[in-house]
Amino acid sequence: MQPPLSIQQWQDRYPILCHCLTFRGASWLQTYLSADGTRSVSEYEAPYAEVIREVFRETHVAFDTIWHAEVQSMQKIQTPIFNPVVLELTHHNTPGTEMAPQKILHQSLEKQGISTLYTLTAVTQQHSIWVLEANALDTFQPLDQQLDLPLKRVWRSHLLINPASQPISISPLW
Repeated sequence: MQPPLSIQQWQDRYPILCHCLTFRGASWLQTYLSADGTRSVSEYEAPYAEVIREVFRETHVAFDTIWHAEVQSMQKIQTPIFNPVVLELTHHNTPGTEMAPQKILHQSLEKQGISTLYTLTAVTQQHSIWVLEANALDTFQPLDQQLDLPLKRVWRSHLLINPASQPISISPLW
């Protein structure tokens, strides 16, 4: 698997990606790029997930998975967000069942004073992405073990925002 685009590559490729997305009735909203540059999560508005796959194949942008998601909770994102934490969860419940681990995680995060900016959950309910404001990554290790959560990855990120609404915002590393 190839690493995601770097910040410079996003800036260089944005015009062609934007053109291809617009042509297909889609748009890029934002991307969370891990601080170490090894992974990213992007949010797009598109009629269906295959549109994004087509654009990425056409523009030779590597991707791991692309899935249709629904926003579960959201706070207005104010830039700059200094290194938001991204949680990736893989759920093993069947579609249509209640996602109790998400509710438990949300309650546990609130108790620790960690703010959930928003969550994206796959319509299949098998994946979710949580974007949080948190000071330390080691806060999540005990939660994972204590709550038996299906955490796939936890990482600190940079936030890149669609330049159509404002210039690309790159949160500095501390």
